[in-house]
Amino acid sequence: MEYLLSHIEFIAGVIGIFGFLVAIRAFNLQKKEIVKNGRIATLTHASNLLQIKIDHNEKIIADLKLKNNGLDEWVKLADKVNKELRPAKSEIDCELLDLLGDDNLQIDVLRVKELISNKKA
Repeated sequence: MEYLLSHIEFIAGVIGIFGFLVAIRAFNLQKKEIVKNGRIATLTHASNLLQIKIDHNEKIIADLKLKNNGLDEWVKLADKVNKELRPAKSEIDCELLDLLGDDNLQIDVLRVKELISNKKA
C-alpha cells in the first residue's frame, strides 16, 4: 500500500512540475505578445502622426504656390517633406509590416514593401 502511495505522490509531483513549466511558458508568450502589440501601436501612431504632418505641409505648399510669394519658400518645405518626412514614414511602415508579417497573416510583406517604395519613387 505504501508503495502505491509513493508512486501516486511521485506522479502528482511530476504533474505539478509539468503544470508549473506550462504556466511559465504561457506567461512568457503573453509577455512577448504584449510587448509586440505595444510596439505595433506605437509604430502605427507614429506613422499616422507623420502622415498628418505630411498632409499639413502639402496644404501649406499648395497655398504658397497659389500665393506665388516666391519659389524659395515652398521648395524648401517640399524638400523637407520629400527628403525627411516621407522616408521616415516609409521606414516606420516597413518596420510595422515586418512586425505584422511575423504573425503569419495573409500579408505578402515583400510585395507591400515593393508597392510602398514604388509609390514614393
